This record gives sequence, C-alpha cells and structure tokens, in this order.
Amino acid sequence: MEDLYQIDPADGQLLTHIDIAEKLPDRISLNLQEIIFTPPGTLWIGSLDAGLLRYDLATESLTEYFSDTALQVYDLYVDAAGILWLGTDTGLVRFDPQTEHFITPYQ
Repeated sequence: MEDLYQIDPADGQLLTHIDIAEKLPDRISLNLQEIIFTPPGTLWIGSLDAGLLRYDLATESLTEYFSDTALQVYDLYVDAAGILWLGTDTGLVRFDPQTEHFITPYQ
C-alpha cells in the first residue's frame, strides 16, 4: 500500500487521493502499516521501509523522521499529551512531535 484515499462514507465518493510514493521518489517501496490522525490536520504514518512519516493535510507536505537506527513501524498510538508511541521491530519507541526527538529506552 503506497496510496491513501479518503472516501465519503455517505455516498462512497472519493474525496482525497494522496500518492505517498510520489512524494518520496527515492524509495523503492514504503510498505505502509499504520495511519493515525491528529488535529489540526496531520496524518502520522508508520512504514516498514520508511519508518515514521508525517503528512500535513493543509500543505500536502510529507516529512520523514529518522532515529539512530532504521525503524520498521508496525503500530502507532498518540497519548493525551500528544506523544507518539511507535511499536517497532526494535521495541517500543517514543516520539515527541514538538521536539521531533525519538526516545528509545523501551526496548
């Protein structure tokens, strides 16, 4: 899966199509696994091949985040403080969107 689609549940019409692979042309594959939405308009995407991605719906920009080690992200969770928790191949990883910093003592 390398494309994201927003479908209107009322009538099944396509509202939005986002081609993630087009925004990361150097990647052969992305292997997207998990997607969560945080206000005011951010999609956080976990990928086996690209780690953690942030897609800003307003600007249509995509940002890749890298930690000290390559991450395969299987699951995402946002807590009440806005901290992202990533279930990865190396264990539980915390990511602070404000500082854009990974904390990985949860292995």
